[in-house]
Amino acid sequence: MSDIELKRLVQILLSYCPDHKWILEKEHSLKNRFRALENLHDNLETPLTDEFIRLEASYLNDKLYSEGVVSAFTLPSTSYPKIALTKVPPYLIQADAVVNPTNPELTGDLAPLNKSLDNLIHSYAGLRLRYECHQVIKKRKKNLEVSEALVTNGYNLPSKYVIHIVGPRPIHDNITFLYEKKLEQCYINALDRATSLGMKAIVFPSISTGEERFPRKSAVEIAIREVDFYLATHDNAPAVVFAPSDEDYPLYEEKLQD
Repeated sequence: MSDIELKRLVQILLSYCPDHKWILEKEHSLKNRFRALENLHDNLETPLTDEFIRLEASYLNDKLYSEGVVSAFTLPSTSYPKIALTKVPPYLIQADAVVNPTNPELTGDLAPLNKSLDNLIHSYAGLRLRYECHQVIKKRKKNLEVSEALVTNGYNLPSKYVIHIVGPRPIHDNITFLYEKKLEQCYINALDRATSLGMKAIVFPSISTGEERFPRKSAVEIAIREVDFYLATHDNAPAVVFAPSDEDYPLYEEKLQD
């Protein structure tokens, strides 16, 4: 995409939210300005123009494929049937759905250029994902519950759908049976939704081991145990790709080699 077209995207975003002009003084790269303004975008009652959607799709498509999109079905399998493990970021994997650990309000991570997966998934999907999330919450008149799985379109992501999940957040690192059950339910509910929609492949990132501070070893054991049991007891369940954080990857690798 040309700088002229990228400048036009920035111009349109500023026309929606003039109060966000301060980002221009902080970020000098056109690409960073665009992503930061999308992260900050909160004028969700004004529809996106056809011009913006077209230019955004062109930019994000070029960005995704320059970074290297990988098909879920080309990833090497582990010793567990229908389970693959990869270091490829979840938003670069082409599957039926990618799971997005998010907040109950379903707003996405609004911090400009943050590196959280919620932020990155919204950044690569484009603003239509935030608009759909906003409309879903507005229509149902309540936030997402912990462990609830909600499906939206994936828009510019390689995956067709996004399955949004709110992971449990233990208080003072006190992991009780309830928190463990809530984390188990995240995987079960996401797989239930994927299976009911006839999906063939789903991508799971790390859930609750980041800011939520769920102990990594316990979280990984729960993830693998619940997914393995689900796949063994549901013939039509989708194949699963684990695409965890760098911190969690060695734990998944060790467990999946057992």
